[in-house]
Amino acid sequence: MGASRHIMKKPQEKQRNVLWPQMLAAGLATTCAMCSGTVLGWTSPTLPVMEEPHLVVTHNYNSTNVTRTSMVSEAQASWIGSLVPLGALVGALPAGFIADGLGRKPLILFLGILFLLGWVLIILSHEVVVYIYAGRFIQGIAAGAITVAIPLYNEEITEPSIRGKVGVFFDLMINVGILWSYSLGVIIPYPNLSIASGCLPLLFFITFVWMPESPVHLVTKGRILQAESALKWLRSGGSSDWDIQPELTKLQTLVSQSKAERETQKKLSLKERFSELSWSSPKSKPIKIIFGLMILRPLSGINSITFYTVKIFQEAGSGLSPNVATIIIGCILVTSNYVSSKLVDRIGRRILFLCSGAGVTLCYVIMITYFELKDHDIDVSHVSWLPLVAIGIFVVSFCLGIGPLPWLLMAELLPIEHKKWASGMGVCITWSLSFLVTKFFGKMINELGGTVTYGTFCIFCALGTMYIALFVPETKGKTREELQKEMGMRTEMNTIAVA
Repeated sequence: MGASRHIMKKPQEKQRNVLWPQMLAAGLATTCAMCSGTVLGWTSPTLPVMEEPHLVVTHNYNSTNVTRTSMVSEAQASWIGSLVPLGALVGALPAGFIADGLGRKPLILFLGILFLLGWVLIILSHEVVVYIYAGRFIQGIAAGAITVAIPLYNEEITEPSIRGKVGVFFDLMINVGILWSYSLGVIIPYPNLSIASGCLPLLFFITFVWMPESPVHLVTKGRILQAESALKWLRSGGSSDWDIQPELTKLQTLVSQSKAERETQKKLSLKERFSELSWSSPKSKPIKIIFGLMILRPLSGINSITFYTVKIFQEAGSGLSPNVATIIIGCILVTSNYVSSKLVDRIGRRILFLCSGAGVTLCYVIMITYFELKDHDIDVSHVSWLPLVAIGIFVVSFCLGIGPLPWLLMAELLPIEHKKWASGMGVCITWSLSFLVTKFFGKMINELGGTVTYGTFCIFCALGTMYIALFVPETKGKTREELQKEMGMRTEMNTIAVA
């Protein structure tokens, strides 16, 4: 009995020993996602400083003029915030096709260079707004493209046993980047924050350049020897006695099947392709579900929270320092995102979605109540902590479902033959709406007030929660075939699933 126990432990110990290369490669890849998070969080501590009026003294002959001016106007500040989602829209559209042609790893490395270029333009701007615009737009292109490239790379390099855990890295590292900007923005001036943030893509490039390319991409391109080498390192750290031939053979078979499926699709007439995607077609049902979730995600107001956290607390007149409150929110963002990853495979997607929708709606009800009392000159000093609590509820609720789960359901529900274009369209929808929300949030707060602004978001969240209750299925523990059958899709369709 003792000997058998000893024998049983060996493969488990061996399995634990060979997971680190995959975790390392995925972790270093998502360092680029942290770079994206620093871009998203940069505006929160920076824009209030840029918009704050300061004295400017000018000397003309025998006269001296003193004027009060700010580095950027309200309109310019809104563009600085919204150019990132606008650039992300541009970057997301071709990312899938570039990843297929150029490769996953080269694309991710190039996106790191774009982040660095954006920071260089911002650092060297010397308060010339057009350079800040250019830097933010370039960083937006990179931020949009990584939403496609990094999840694709991480999925293709990891084994099923850790794929869920690795899938958390992307959202988690974005939130770590946001916290980075929130925290450093309190203790150092914004030019130094830009310099510190610019060091991250440089560090990413230096470390990730040594990681292997996706074996799936290498097999697709017929580079079998390189795919074998990449698989051997990812599965064993390069050990020569690790047999990767069964996995490589299976991968070659799956790639061949995928190519055959694409050839079959090409033979369909244009009319047949459109008939599959008509509003009444069963194939369009998962696409409609995903598009609905991608609309809800930005209309929940997450970009207004992350981009303008300091400004929100300034408008609310909270007793806490806005910068301190922002750091607290950043910590909640990271912690709640980690916790949600532990719950999704235990209690299911649907209940997390419903709790998430109810939570963000409750947040806005609290914010509306607070601003309504404040606008009517009612003393709210004794509840000055309320905005912090409300935004804390929002962040936790968002990270439970509305934030990370649309990306997961996109992978689970979309038919394989439509995944590339439908995923691209979903990303375009969410970034387009993110641009509009970010661009007009500051204007809405200033001209319409907190009550109307948060009331609008509250309505969107309430309708989104109803949409989830009516249309979003539970996908936990179900195979692709089961989900297609449940939604009335053709069960005879050839499905390719990477184990």
